[in-house]
Amino acid sequence: MLSAESDRVPLQVSFAQGTNDMSLQESGGRSLVTGLGTAGKGNIDRIGVYITGADHGKYLDYEQQRYTYITTDNGQSWTAYAGNNPAAGDSPAATLYLTNKEATLYAFYPTTGIAVTDGNSSANHNIPVTIPAEQTFVGGSDWECSATDYLYGTSSPSATSSNTPITAHNLAAAPHIYMQHAMAKVIFNIEYEQGASKDNDYVWSIELKDENKNSFLHSEEGTGTGTMNIKTGTLSSLTGANALTFTASSNPQRIGRLSATTVAFGLVAPLTADPSKVTLTVKLGTETAVDTDEKKFLTLSSDKAPDLKVQWKSGYCYIYNLKLSTDLSVKRISAGWEGVKDDIPIVTPKEKGINSAAELIAFAELWNTNGLSADATADDYKKYEPYGWSEKDNNGKEVFTIKLTSSFKIETAKDGWMPIGTEAHPLTTPFDGQGWQVIFDMVGQGQTVPSGVKYAGLIGYTTSNVKNVRVLTTVSGEVTSETNFMDAGAAPYAGILAARVDGDITNCTVEMQGTAIKSSPGGTTNPDGSSTVALDASTSATYVGGMVGYCGGNISNSAVYLYEGTTPKITIAGVSGINSYMGGLAGHIKGKMSNCYTRITTLENSNASVSSVQIGLLAGAIATGDASSTGFTNCYTYGGTVTGCETSTTGDGITTINSFTGTDKDSLCTLLNDQLNDNPSWSTWTEKKDGTGTVTSVYLFNYRN
Repeated sequence: MLSAESDRVPLQVSFAQGTNDMSLQESGGRSLVTGLGTAGKGNIDRIGVYITGADHGKYLDYEQQRYTYITTDNGQSWTAYAGNNPAAGDSPAATLYLTNKEATLYAFYPTTGIAVTDGNSSANHNIPVTIPAEQTFVGGSDWECSATDYLYGTSSPSATSSNTPITAHNLAAAPHIYMQHAMAKVIFNIEYEQGASKDNDYVWSIELKDENKNSFLHSEEGTGTGTMNIKTGTLSSLTGANALTFTASSNPQRIGRLSATTVAFGLVAPLTADPSKVTLTVKLGTETAVDTDEKKFLTLSSDKAPDLKVQWKSGYCYIYNLKLSTDLSVKRISAGWEGVKDDIPIVTPKEKGINSAAELIAFAELWNTNGLSADATADDYKKYEPYGWSEKDNNGKEVFTIKLTSSFKIETAKDGWMPIGTEAHPLTTPFDGQGWQVIFDMVGQGQTVPSGVKYAGLIGYTTSNVKNVRVLTTVSGEVTSETNFMDAGAAPYAGILAARVDGDITNCTVEMQGTAIKSSPGGTTNPDGSSTVALDASTSATYVGGMVGYCGGNISNSAVYLYEGTTPKITIAGVSGINSYMGGLAGHIKGKMSNCYTRITTLENSNASVSSVQIGLLAGAIATGDASSTGFTNCYTYGGTVTGCETSTTGDGITTINSFTGTDKDSLCTLLNDQLNDNPSWSTWTEKKDGTGTVTSVYLFNYRN
């Protein structure tokens, strides 16, 4: 029973992402808005809220119905301000009180300058929408686009819950609101067929056109009358046109040679009708200018490609994968729904690959128990098919690869963690993160590797390659230096990403937030009096790195860096008679390191009485430990101290910087990106800036969540 009307409690709203959109196997994010928090890089920091009574009129005696909720702490809390264009901290915050009378809430984005048209006695409250038929985007970004990603709130993660009102009263004053996408996203990928004569074309724009002059649904920019229902996300009163154009405003992308490159993207209004004849036109040019000769444009007609579908559903991402030889052809169309022909491979809500902590743990247990040899047959891989798929390598050979298909968190104290790959069963298949992120949450208790385990990391021991993986170590509990760390114990190989990699590491990052790495190869005495077993007699060396302990191949386009405002530390306790190698990125690397950087606080040998410890801000040892070798190319270190070691590893090809923008030649971001050619967008670097425009971090572009 609801209490008396006089018992008022404040409304406390929280927001989350809905689940009506899909993550896909191919390149591309879910939409332009990919997170709730600090604005920029696909995040939004303000959401509009409209409050009414159960009868759709004003709630209680509040004159104001329209509020803007703003977060200044990455979505942990939200503060209400009256109106549609407030500034956080400048305007007085509003506290909305609830009684036993039920309130109905509506949430929407964008909010700045957006007025709500009240539906009076109905729930049909609307905001205006503008969906340009001619859109622009920044090449290589996947979220910088001239179209607006319109969002609406629902009462549960599913978009179908838009039919259920979001309600609150004084006994239920903290409703969760889930933000859903009202638009659909389209992505165009192009790659050259093997043997194609052209190999240096840049894509400036892509046009979709209905040759029968039927109208795509959209609203003319600045003059349209379109609206969005802020309860259901339904778009109405849109002006029609028969063509949509997506043009690069800057940084056009070159068509991929070895794999497909995302060359254009944008947002479109839902469209259920299927135009009978559609043409897709690609305008090419150089890196600096579009070609004016229309004869050089590429055109694909649905007459020749009947699978060129343009049916779109809100909250979904549609990827058009094209190949270019003498003309365009459809390689595959991926979509997050079942409106595509059955003979066209589609991505379903449960695609193959690893998209949760539970699935990663299940894969680790399966592999560590069974494993596979390097010469395994296709039939041998069947048990691992839920966790990846086969694809052709640069030599045209089919290779089964483990794939991440989502970002997710592992709470180490709750979920437990056993690294993938053991001495008996090393991982023999490539591991591709596809730009997604694995979060190790220490939950204020640390991550400890059991005694007897030789390999400490996300991946323990692999004989193959690792690429496109982002790892974040974080803490959701109390932050103390005694509890928040990855404790490798006496494991001779330790790294956040991997302990030992006999292949190459490419396009990977480790970000350390309030955490540290500890290695005690000599064994330790625990607080309860028990002992951690020390190294066995056969161990001749130990390897500890921020990313990887030991790498038998090359490391390229990768970095280890601190989370802003934190001071990550890597510690090893040297053992007499044992050579130890510790690096900010790698303990020891047998191959070469190129286009990498580190930004960490301290590398320390905590056992100062032992001098046989070799430490480097990038690598403890490289190219058989010869510090004067040419093993480093275009590598950088930002800050960091090295203490208690015998040798601090430096070398040609390493530049020390003290600013992301104050390097000798150019900014760190530019210097790293200058070395990249025809790489997927998750291998390019970007800058994070604060409110004053100062660059505070350089990180691999992460349009993924």
